[in-house]
Amino acid sequence: MPEIDFDAQDGETISFKTSNSFSDGSVLTLLFSSDWDGNSNTITASAWDSLPGAYIVQDDDFYGDWYTSGKISLDCINGKGYIGFKYKGSGKEDFDGTYEIDEIIINSN
Repeated sequence: MPEIDFDAQDGETISFKTSNSFSDGSVLTLLFSSDWDGNSNTITASAWDSLPGAYIVQDDDFYGDWYTSGKISLDCINGKGYIGFKYKGSGKEDFDGTYEIDEIIINSN
């Protein structure tokens, strides 16, 4: 996502929907970074913190359905930064699934 200035407004929230196809132990995480510069070459050198509280589709959820994350407060973030998603496969190439993300909405009061 593009950089967001979290000091420009109050009461930010994020919501989104996720679905998966045979995730088989794979994990999708919602993250935030205040020190990434937006360059894809520096993603792994930047600090990324987990944003807790979002519901992300699980292995035992039906693979054809879309699941709503709920409204996740971003009030804990100050300054400018980036929100991202990290996918980590199960380590078994033949069993790594696919996650889909849709309807990402960031709101403020």
